[in-house]
Amino acid sequence: MSFVDKFLSKEKEPEYFLMLKVGNHTFEALIWEVKGNKILILGRGISNIDDSKDFTQAADEAISTAEKGLPSGKLVEKVIFGLPYEYTHANKIKPEILTKLKTLTTELSLKPLGFIELPEAIANYLQKKENSPPSAILLGVDKESLTISLLRVGKIQENLVFKRGEYFAQDTEKALKNLTGIDVLPSKILIYDENENLEKLTEELIKHPWHNRAAFLHFPKIESLDDDEILDALIESAASEIIKTESNEDLDHNDAQTPVKNPSLQPKEEVVGVDNIEAVDEAAVFGFQKDKDVQLETEAEEVDEQEEEPENNEKRKIRLPSIPLALPSFSSLKIPRLPKLKFIPLIILLVLIFIIGGIGSYAYYQLPQANVRLLVGTQKMQKDIDITFSPNTTSVDKSALVIPANKIELDVDGEDKASTTGKKNVGNPARGTVTIYNKTTSSKTLDKGTVLTAKNLKFTLDSDVTIASASDTGEGLTYGKTDAKITASSIGPEGNISSGNTFTFSDSSFNGKNNDSLSGGTSRTVSVVSKEDQDKLLEDLSKSLIARAKDDLYKKSSGDEKILDESVKINIVSKKFDKNVDSEATSFSLKLTAKVEALTYNKEDLNTLAREVLVDNMPPDFEFASEGTKLSIQEIELQKDNSLKAKAIVASSLLPKIDVDKIQIELAGKSLAKAQEMLRNEKNIVGVEFQIDNPLPIGGDKLPLKSSNIHLTIASSN
Repeated sequence: MSFVDKFLSKEKEPEYFLMLKVGNHTFEALIWEVKGNKILILGRGISNIDDSKDFTQAADEAISTAEKGLPSGKLVEKVIFGLPYEYTHANKIKPEILTKLKTLTTELSLKPLGFIELPEAIANYLQKKENSPPSAILLGVDKESLTISLLRVGKIQENLVFKRGEYFAQDTEKALKNLTGIDVLPSKILIYDENENLEKLTEELIKHPWHNRAAFLHFPKIESLDDDEILDALIESAASEIIKTESNEDLDHNDAQTPVKNPSLQPKEEVVGVDNIEAVDEAAVFGFQKDKDVQLETEAEEVDEQEEEPENNEKRKIRLPSIPLALPSFSSLKIPRLPKLKFIPLIILLVLIFIIGGIGSYAYYQLPQANVRLLVGTQKMQKDIDITFSPNTTSVDKSALVIPANKIELDVDGEDKASTTGKKNVGNPARGTVTIYNKTTSSKTLDKGTVLTAKNLKFTLDSDVTIASASDTGEGLTYGKTDAKITASSIGPEGNISSGNTFTFSDSSFNGKNNDSLSGGTSRTVSVVSKEDQDKLLEDLSKSLIARAKDDLYKKSSGDEKILDESVKINIVSKKFDKNVDSEATSFSLKLTAKVEALTYNKEDLNTLAREVLVDNMPPDFEFASEGTKLSIQEIELQKDNSLKAKAIVASSLLPKIDVDKIQIELAGKSLAKAQEMLRNEKNIVGVEFQIDNPLPIGGDKLPLKSSNIHLTIASSN
């Protein structure tokens, strides 16, 4: 190779690649061109696999659509297949699928380079996207099946395929229970699918009660990967391997630019993500090598041998002019020999390597940081106690179980309204005239309000009535009579009785008869304010004011102060309803002014007392958890000195004692896999979560060498 060739790169013919994503029901084709560390997406096509066309015809339709983006006269030949996990077995394509792909590549004149499993491509994509080894459950969804992939610390640990039923969330739960050797599942689920409604499936999983149905530490974060992201994952995995291979073939090509990702169908430069590729054999991981058919068993093209340039072993000798020096003579002084000049460049190179290596080693030791969360099993302790909250003391009395309390008051006011539920009949009584007959021989006076009865209905006289006595005519007795106004005792149309009815009195010496019908009786049912309505609105508004007062009190108190809920009471200062009881209305309102009183206590005082009570029964090698103590009040009674005496249950969580310093030292420099294995053997540790912050391009799957850069926290697994 000439001196000029080393600095002037040769113009290469564009090389086009086809990514063919194969599904149970669709083909998706993406054509792209590699340029240095960048890729250029040229076209995309999609077709359905159905009865109207066979496997190869469906693929040809998708590829033809994608090829419209190629320059005129150009065709794509090299293909990489993106396959679902169910199409493979033991890192090989299943025979029935292999036969179809062989036929496809032969009939469409394609040269297969290999295949990529979807879960592996997604795992690689997530690691580069999050810049740390991810842990998640990958959930591939098809119309007939589910593919579960367990991703831990960037590696696929297990893949399982299950047949789908009618209920998606229940099917997913059953599938997760078939994962082997799993104590705690990663708290993240990523859904990807083929022609499914991702939003609907995600919402269905979010509504599922995972907290008591599967081995999650807490409710999992559930997200979806759309079709563009899946294609990005396949392209990044394929392109990074091709670029790495081309970089090995062309040692003089060294493009250091960082590509920018853009998944658009228009020709744009897209990120390949090769800057953070770990030094692993990705060809073995993803199942393909450049220009070599791994699974389809076609012959690979031989790579052109590179021309070797003869080495020029002749080296010019550098000579310095001879300069005579007059040195003084010292019998005890010896002049050291200077090294020959030809070794100086080598020495400088070694010094530079030493300096660079030292800086790199120092950075590798100092810069990486890691947060390690150890999940441990907890124990619960509780005890029944009689405890007193007293505003009359300032310190905890451990022997008498007394905690200092602080009385607080707050003035509150508010207004609320409610609908009425009371019912009432309103209307007018029937009225009319009746002729009253006196059967006695003396004049009689009937008072106003005297009751008359007709047809089981009661009526009353509107005024006092005097009736003449009966008289004897010789032929018989003629009754005295007079007309009087009467009113029905009850409202309603029932009092509108017809003419000719006989009215009776309690005294049989009198009776009456109406010559005309009574009229005017009406009735209707209306909504009114009942006493129960007022009482309920008062109760609801009081509760609302108490809740608001507690919020205000919490804001004003320090973080360690806790309100004793059972001590809260409200004293009504004034109340005013806008409607009285029995008032006709469909709604009414209440204005209320009150004073809220409560007792508060310090949470640390409770922790101190609880530990004093519980410590005697604490198992060895355990300590109190940082979340503190919980108090459950069963009965409470106000004492004469305004203190509160309560029967309560005090409970606390206990964590096993963990030698954090020892584990820190043992974890230093270990890979995540070895760290997990080590911690799995530690007593009381049931799970672990890693978060690594490493700005260097190497060591992303290892914990820092410096133990003090590993930050350990202990958390309950419950």
